[in-house]
Amino acid sequence: MEWVNNEEGSICSKNQGVMCNVWHQRLGHPSTGVMPLLSSKVGLFDNKGSYEPCDVCFRAKQSRLSFPLSRNKAASCFELIHCDIWGAYKVKSLNGAHYFLTIVEDASRGTWVYLMRNKSEASELVMNFCAMVENQFSKRVKVIRSDNGKEFTSGAMKQFYNEKGIMHETSCVDTPQQNGRVERKHRHILNVARALRFQANLPLEFWGECTLAAAYLINRAPTSILNGKTPYEFLFNTKPSYDHIKVFGCLCYARKFQRQKDKFASRSQKCIFLGYPFGKKGWKVYDLETGDLFVSRDVVFYEDKFPYESMHKSSEDLMPPKKLLGLEESISRERIFDPDNKSSELESSQDSRTGRDELASSDQAQAQNGQEANGDHADRLTQTEEYKGSSTASGDDRTGSCARKGIESCPQTSGSEPLSPARTQSDRVRECCSRRLGSGKERTKGTQSLTRLPMLLCQNK
Repeated sequence: MEWVNNEEGSICSKNQGVMCNVWHQRLGHPSTGVMPLLSSKVGLFDNKGSYEPCDVCFRAKQSRLSFPLSRNKAASCFELIHCDIWGAYKVKSLNGAHYFLTIVEDASRGTWVYLMRNKSEASELVMNFCAMVENQFSKRVKVIRSDNGKEFTSGAMKQFYNEKGIMHETSCVDTPQQNGRVERKHRHILNVARALRFQANLPLEFWGECTLAAAYLINRAPTSILNGKTPYEFLFNTKPSYDHIKVFGCLCYARKFQRQKDKFASRSQKCIFLGYPFGKKGWKVYDLETGDLFVSRDVVFYEDKFPYESMHKSSEDLMPPKKLLGLEESISRERIFDPDNKSSELESSQDSRTGRDELASSDQAQAQNGQEANGDHADRLTQTEEYKGSSTASGDDRTGSCARKGIESCPQTSGSEPLSPARTQSDRVRECCSRRLGSGKERTKGTQSLTRLPMLLCQNK
């Protein structure tokens, strides 16, 4: 390439197209919107040349294209349904489920939720749903839209689609936005389910019942997409009834039925309300005593009482020791960051005072015990001198013999005053050891520490 300088001082080349690509590489591969500005504003090169596609730019900067808003809507019910699986959740529900399958009807936004223990159950549930639509609504599902999960793309499902004449649409790999209608419905269901659980302070094991109740309530709530109608009204052409709707998780009493009649047995069960069963005219309740989940129509509700909330408050009032220890640790950490260091000085002064008081009280107690156990001060001085004259090994042997044979055979106690029968064996051992090592004012700090060691050894023996 031949480089020349023109009269205006700008750098140019005989091949302007090549010059443009060179400056594109020199400047770190700027975008196609920046390159024309370098030509017109800065004047590095002539913009008449064509830009060649840059492989480096695609490898370094390519991002996903934006998703347009989907305004498509099925003309009639069950022309298009959306399917997706949520899970697996870490906690098992009451019936042992870790997943749930969500089916959304596109025209009415009607939602069906099925709890599942395994993802493989989804294939059978989709087949049963299509059969239910054909029988109950006298319509056929035309299009099923889902992701690329094996539950929807297996050989058995493909055969089912061919037999029923159903078109199966799948989203691109790692592109849940193309199945966004059911993904958004998952968010809606989980928002309501969390609200129901937090309202009643239920444990995590009830997440499945919260999910089912959330879908039931969503189908009976008006939406602006349907111009103020509910999905239930759009599907069945009638307004839903709200007379049976109760506060989820509230206290209730269900009539108890016993196989064996007992005139003096309890006739009620204390329960919590957990939703609405399918195909039964009653309420789903959970027995707090036995842990049974059953359906009953003879239920009395107290919608302002939540049993698990009262249990939660009572457990907070009785703070365990671990929480108290944590509170003390937090207080000590606040003292560390005291700017004036007043709390640490006060604490150190109090610790020193308490330490001196403890030492004084311990010396008085030891002196009192020594006077009661050893007799007068003259005998102690004599025995201390005898002990100092003896060797360390013999002293250790005598200490061990005292602990093994008992205080009666100790040579230090022979010929001394008789001991009170009210004294225990540990008092006699302590008396023997204190006579050998000395006590009172003659003890130094070192002898005090040495005195405690044989006493502990004798007691452990």
